[in-house]
Amino acid sequence: MRWYLVVLVGPVLAIVAATAVANAVGTGAGQQPMGWAAFPAALAFSIVLGGGQEEPGWRGYAQPALQGRFSALSSSLIVGVLWAVWHLPLFAVPGATQSGTGLNFGVLLLYAPGMAVLLAWIYNSTGGSVLLCVLAHGAANAATVAAYPIAGTTSQLVLAATVWALALTVIVISGARTLGGDGAGVRGSQ
Repeated sequence: MRWYLVVLVGPVLAIVAATAVANAVGTGAGQQPMGWAAFPAALAFSIVLGGGQEEPGWRGYAQPALQGRFSALSSSLIVGVLWAVWHLPLFAVPGATQSGTGLNFGVLLLYAPGMAVLLAWIYNSTGGSVLLCVLAHGAANAATVAAYPIAGTTSQLVLAATVWALALTVIVISGARTLGGDGAGVRGSQ
């Protein structure tokens, strides 16, 4: 039950914090969020079509396969870069979330590895629960749609910095080798 709270409430709290910082530095209006009332629908959409469905591949396959050769941290950073590059074609697809919204691929390249660290921590700490990673990915996307004003590069950098602050906290507390795994069910050699 604790992990369900972490993956569903954690992204909401992170977006609230990032929004406070973005407002404090005056990132501008830009794309207006839909509001928290949209969170449940955005969560359902994100789990099914908006990112959550990627998790069986990223955390269910790539993360453990890489952890067979590298530390959990190194593996998550590799997955994060691949994850960002995976989204690159969507910047050219009309109607895709990445297209026409002012999203910056360079910032995504910063954000995705940090988010991958957090998702690897969830995966490793829960004995390999892909479902919890799906929910966390969906909640992060839904919270962004519901409440974060993607106003341009500055607000995107604030969000990336927030994710990295959380990721660095996880690395320090749980350790880079296993990112929260007990070593028994988590593969990793460094």
